[in-house]
Amino acid sequence: MADDYGGPRREFFRLVMIEVQNSQGIFEGKPGDLFFNYSQQLLANNKFYTAGKRTAWSVAHNEPVPAASTAIYI
Repeated sequence: MADDYGGPRREFFRLVMIEVQNSQGIFEGKPGDLFFNYSQQLLANNKFYTAGKRTAWSVAHNEPVPAASTAIYI
């Protein structure tokens, strides 16, 4: 049995959150000041659902989440 002290788990969720921020297309803006992208196509393809599940997993394991602004502009 090895002691990893959460390192591999932390790295995994760090990479997952980078994926959510950069590749899903649900956020726009610069890192640290992100806004949700309004897109019916992303909604229809369940991209918001997938990103929400990944973010929830990260929160459940006390790991980082995307730094997004709370303001919503329509």
